[in-house]
Amino acid sequence: MSDTCINFDLNFKLESLDDAEPADRFQTLSNQEIEQIARERNEKATTYNTSWGVRTFKAWCKSKGKNPDFEKLSADDLNAFLRVFYAEVRNKQGERFAKQSFVGLRAAIHRHLTGEPFCRQMNILQDREFQAANNVFKGVLKQLKREGHDKSQHKVPISPGDLEKLKTINVSSPRGLQQLAWFYIEYYFGRRGREGLRALPKNCFVFCTDSDGNEYCKMAFNEATKNHPGD
Repeated sequence: MSDTCINFDLNFKLESLDDAEPADRFQTLSNQEIEQIARERNEKATTYNTSWGVRTFKAWCKSKGKNPDFEKLSADDLNAFLRVFYAEVRNKQGERFAKQSFVGLRAAIHRHLTGEPFCRQMNILQDREFQAANNVFKGVLKQLKREGHDKSQHKVPISPGDLEKLKTINVSSPRGLQQLAWFYIEYYFGRRGREGLRALPKNCFVFCTDSDGNEYCKMAFNEATKNHPGD
């Protein structure tokens, strides 16, 4: 190899290393923007349930003359609060919560304490400091089961007649076509919620043909779900 080639190659590498990086390579975000990113780790429904659980606990605290700012309590004091709260909490009708809602209350309080901006290093679900409260929690669960509150209240399924009506949406207009496509995606692909529905790209669906020559549509990838976000 000639000296000219070696010199050219060396100069090229050095010039590449000396290339200036763009001044805006790293963004500058405000604390509010960073907190918003942290909040978006949860689905909207989860965020709503967290707010509901916290409001319920704070309402109980106020009704008992206790400080509703439970986020600052020590583990011992919070354990004492929760021990009584689990036994006394009722819905707006003055009745016991269903099992799923009762479990959701405790989970909501836990998410609130361990999430932004408090980031408490405690686990009200498992830590030994909360054993007394969780003993009451487990006792209430058994009571709910005996009283028949452990059964989920499912929505009434769509009747065959109503299903046929939904399939007769007028597709001669863009709005009607959009409504029918929306219904098909919700009904046949079993989507649990509307989060991310508008963000579905065209290439997330593929059309295939089965062994009998019938054409069908399927999802081209396993999207993030409420139970497995970001997997």
